[in-house]
Amino acid sequence: APGLKPQDISNLLWAFGQLRYKAVHLLDELPLGLGTWLHTFTSTDLCALLVGYAHARHYHKGMLDAVAPLLVERVAELGPTELLSTLWAYGIFQHRPTTCPTFLPVIAGALERFIRRSRPQAHAMVAKACANLQFRPEALLQTVVRSAEIRLADFKPSEMAALL
Repeated sequence: APGLKPQDISNLLWAFGQLRYKAVHLLDELPLGLGTWLHTFTSTDLCALLVGYAHARHYHKGMLDAVAPLLVERVAELGPTELLSTLWAYGIFQHRPTTCPTFLPVIAGALERFIRRSRPQAHAMVAKACANLQFRPEALLQTVVRSAEIRLADFKPSEMAALL
């Protein structure tokens, strides 16, 4: 879209996602226009793109495959919310990026540093995403379990169900 910056596009998709508005034509066509300049997006903007697609439940293999290697290159820039939303988005689509086989292990390894201090909802999101992806990052899942055991009383029934 002429005149839009990467942050504008990411904010737009994030907002559509929050509203659960599925702009099908935009979501289908956007990756075609972003291919040559997706690398100019910040890590936060890339994560916002993923969240927009995930909230709309609009699967686009090309977008997911294009974003994965960029996030692996910038994993040190990602905070806990970005790491969690990234794993969650790929879990929503049950998508393992073919362009970056190290993507899931790298994201899981980085997320492990933060999960102990995260809310119960984050624990549930990790467990559900890993189950959807049929991905078993042992160290991350062990950390989730140990942390959940300590904070069991803080978990809602739905969060506990996701862990089980």
